Amino acid sequence: MRDKHLPTQTGLWTDGTHQILNGHNRGLKMKEVTRHVVFLLTFLMGSSSGIELNSGYCLGTQCFSVSGDPSDFTTARDQCRDRGGHLMTVRSSVSQDVLNILLGNITGRFWIGLHLPAGCPDPAADLRGFQWVTKDSESDFLHWAQSFDSSCTAHACVSVSEEDDFKWTQEPCAEHAAGFLCEYSFSNPCRGLAAAEGEYVLYTTPMRFTGEDLLSLPLGSTAVLMPAETNYVCFNEEWIQAPWSCEIHEGGCEHKCTVNANHESTCYCPPGQTVNPANNVTCEVMVDDPCLSLRCAHACINNGDTYECTCEQGYKLAQDGRSCVDLNDCRDERQCPGENFVCVNYIGGFQCVCMDGYAPIGDQCVDVDECASAPCEHLCDNTHGSYACSCYDGYKADPKSMHKCKLHCGWRSAPRSATPMTSSSVTAPRGTSRRRGASTRCA
Repeated sequence: MRDKHLPTQTGLWTDGTHQILNGHNRGLKMKEVTRHVVFLLTFLMGSSSGIELNSGYCLGTQCFSVSGDPSDFTTARDQCRDRGGHLMTVRSSVSQDVLNILLGNITGRFWIGLHLPAGCPDPAADLRGFQWVTKDSESDFLHWAQSFDSSCTAHACVSVSEEDDFKWTQEPCAEHAAGFLCEYSFSNPCRGLAAAEGEYVLYTTPMRFTGEDLLSLPLGSTAVLMPAETNYVCFNEEWIQAPWSCEIHEGGCEHKCTVNANHESTCYCPPGQTVNPANNVTCEVMVDDPCLSLRCAHACINNGDTYECTCEQGYKLAQDGRSCVDLNDCRDERQCPGENFVCVNYIGGFQCVCMDGYAPIGDQCVDVDECASAPCEHLCDNTHGSYACSCYDGYKADPKSMHKCKLHCGWRSAPRSATPMTSSSVTAPRGTSRRRGASTRCA
């Protein structure tokens, strides 16, 4: 079956990822490694849900894809943007040819990135007053439908369909079209892998469409050279062979990935199978399994002329040479290098979280102003990672609830008379008083 090992990895790759892919991350700062890996894993997890892409086409440094997800114009625009692109702009006859290829056999209307941002259409203006979602009106190509409406009540968004010869047709922006077309730009593309006679290549792009005849592919694309089933990933105009870093989609391994004693990523297979030496990623059945006698808790790998036990990521080999125990990743202070971060270890891994009183904003932990929620009855002072309550003159903290204040006059019983005093004379510290009212001073 030609699709048995169709790659499912997707991702975007940033500067410094080359070392991570090859497992050569010892020379990189742990903070940089963590940043790249978190970014990649976030994208990978995000790409497993959302819009359903049917097909795509890449040309030079651009890719175009079609989605069959019924959406209104705003939702379609946001979907493309969330995936790192925008609704397709059809500025040239070449772009129109790509659109014809993508929608040639599909019925229904599909959004493109053309709309009227405000006001009325202007037949004398560029694009008749309409604008691309890239906020410009540059175009060497026009394909308006004869039914173009220039009135101020005209529909403000544009769709295309095979039924109308892919003419630009005005539609209500809130209407649900059959789908939409996205456009992506990238740099440092990889050319198609060379395949010898009897071989072919299956490609998967970060936009999650696949094909065999793609000539230009964005970084993060994967390729499987068949029938050898050798996996590659595109980075910086070159194809890197699997296994790459275990932290990126199991290193391209069919089963699982681990790091050997030489700090190199290596694939391993379930009991009774071994890694195919021809591609180092797929598994094949063993006739005589030398690993059975080792009774490894997690996995068994070939190390030269011998076989030995190894452990999955987040574990280390026990003294008996076959059991695996949790590796406390938090012992390495470099794991969570950011200010106000703490490392939380769990079985098989770790997580960087913010200290109490701090909240994650981007890639930082920033102080939370607890006083904004008015937790104190009188005065609130925000501090780094916490806050402190205090009382107006003549009051003291309630021992039953330190957030509240009670009258304190120095006597066991309340005085017969009291002089009210507003709190305007009290200067609130940083964080300010969230409640101001009248306090009472004993006469």
